Amino acid sequence: MSIKMLRILRLVIPGFMILGIILTIQSNDLLELSRKLQGIDLSKKGFVFYIVPIILGYIYYALGLRNLFFKKPIQTIRENIRDRLVSKFDSDPYISPYSDRLKKNGNIIEIFYKFVDLDPSLKEKSNNVRFNGLFLSSSADACIMSIVAFVVYLALCIFLFSYYYLLWLVFSVIIFISSYFLFLPNTTKKHLEYSNSQIDFIITNLHDDLKDSLEKLIETYYV
Repeated sequence: MSIKMLRILRLVIPGFMILGIILTIQSNDLLELSRKLQGIDLSKKGFVFYIVPIILGYIYYALGLRNLFFKKPIQTIRENIRDRLVSKFDSDPYISPYSDRLKKNGNIIEIFYKFVDLDPSLKEKSNNVRFNGLFLSSSADACIMSIVAFVVYLALCIFLFSYYYLLWLVFSVIIFISSYFLFLPNTTKKHLEYSNSQIDFIITNLHDDLKDSLEKLIETYYV
């Protein structure tokens, strides 16, 4: 999966989630919802159906709501990358005095991705990382959408006394619980495993290049 495709999917997927919530709100029962779904034009003439999720996804992205659940896993992953790359040189007489500061330096991530982009073996591994990254961001999106849906369905249940919206209310709770307590931690764990595989390759096969990069970073920022 290319970076471009990953960015597009991270825009479109939450857009379809929002569209799904809108369609359920506009229906009074499951039968009506089913008719609306069957009536959607998936041909080229129905291009509006594909444009709407993109617009909704862009609005969602602009609001930065994903970061409410996506920021912490990403921080965990990046901290792991910085810590493991630098810790390899904790006994190095030149690098070790700057170890703590290097582990907090965001440029370590840039060094990591530079190696990933340049080495064919690491580039192949990055396909798995991006694919899992899509599941990670989608899990965060599902957490946000389920909360929004819960609030909307709760209001509709209170004002309309509808079992139909009660059903979707329960479903939104299930989605949140499964996304927050199952999918989000599991995909984060998987992402750490994939990135650790890349880090191990860098440490083993690109040790000298990594050392040179860290020394240049020290000379640039700390010497």
